[in-house]
Amino acid sequence: MAGEVPDAELFVVTPPMIPGYGMGNGFELYLQDKSAGDINVFKEISNEFVAALNERPEIEMAYSAFDTSYPQYWVDIDAAQCERAGISTAEVLETLSGYYGGGYVSNFNRFSKLYRVIIQADPSTRVTSESLNHFYVRVGDEMAPLSQFVRLTKTYGPQSLNRFNLYNSIAVSGTPAQGYSSGDALNAVKETAEKVLPKGYGYEYGGISREESKTGSNVVIIFAVCIVLVYLILSGMYESLILPLVVILSVPCGLMGSFLFAQLFGLENNIYLQTARWRVEQAEALMTGARMAYLPTLSLAADGTLNRWDGTTSKSYNVGAVAGWEVDVFGKQTVAKRQAHADLEISRAYAQAVQTTLVASVASTYYTLLMLDEQISIGEQTLQSWAETISTLQALKCAGRANDVGILQSGPGRTGNRRTGFPAEVVGGG
Repeated sequence: MAGEVPDAELFVVTPPMIPGYGMGNGFELYLQDKSAGDINVFKEISNEFVAALNERPEIEMAYSAFDTSYPQYWVDIDAAQCERAGISTAEVLETLSGYYGGGYVSNFNRFSKLYRVIIQADPSTRVTSESLNHFYVRVGDEMAPLSQFVRLTKTYGPQSLNRFNLYNSIAVSGTPAQGYSSGDALNAVKETAEKVLPKGYGYEYGGISREESKTGSNVVIIFAVCIVLVYLILSGMYESLILPLVVILSVPCGLMGSFLFAQLFGLENNIYLQTARWRVEQAEALMTGARMAYLPTLSLAADGTLNRWDGTTSKSYNVGAVAGWEVDVFGKQTVAKRQAHADLEISRAYAQAVQTTLVASVASTYYTLLMLDEQISIGEQTLQSWAETISTLQALKCAGRANDVGILQSGPGRTGNRRTGFPAEVVGGG
């Protein structure tokens, strides 16, 4: 396809991790022109920004589909001529829109269904600017050509102008490089914007990147609250203030191991890896708790009293210590330990399954693309063969060695191929 269309740009993106947030699994942002300047200058700044992003090692690819070189026609209505003819510019624009862009006019019922009626000129009659001479607008009791009131000037400009937070904006998308997380990519975008974007220009995130950028500063607070809650829950579960500390202090070791494993194998620190890691850490915590149940428990209780009687004051202090050691006579602790060990193995298997699923998804997508490319190639060869057949039959007809029946018999083949989605011009190329 790239050989047939030299200006085409093809790229493949993975779907977002959370459906509905963005078009792909990457970051999405909108450059904003807060000074309301020239759109061509804004386009040059966006090109410099995208080029700077592509030079960052944290970003695999950054791109923008915005372009200011789309061929267009500037429509100029001669208001004085409309006034002399007794019609309004709105009537001229409405007629022009109906011929070229189409317009909804009515409905009709047939076969128990409601159909819409859209008026529009035939495509072959509106492909050039000279078609204005063949379209007419009502002026009183007569019809006048649109070219009498409309002048078209060929120009170039953007296909559409978008706004984000009331500012002119250009959408920029990208994906993090392998081995870097989405947070690293957002930090790279921030650093690049501070260096490249001039005064009066800014950016805002969209989709899931917007949610991630808003919650990034609350990570420390959330972790602190979670640690306190986990400590209180474990304290109530083990009826001790020391055993929960042993369990909590083992979490950094598990985190270090998981991050080191991901770094060694070049895995992305995405939501699937985090889920698998937290399940493994949860199983390790249960395993540690089961082991701690074999240890003796020690609890201290201190209290004091102050008595005053007839001017005499007496103080008394009492410190009580209770030590206990639960003996696993009926195998309760042993069963709990085995269950915790089984949960740990299940969580590790789940983590391995997540990694295998990710690799299988990438491989399946790759081979699906290869299959589709092969189908397109076969379809193009088939269309070329039919086109040559039709050309041969037409040549034989001109030579008097074939009739219309042979040509008509090739019609169903062409119709069937149009239904496959290939252009009709290719089929009828002969």
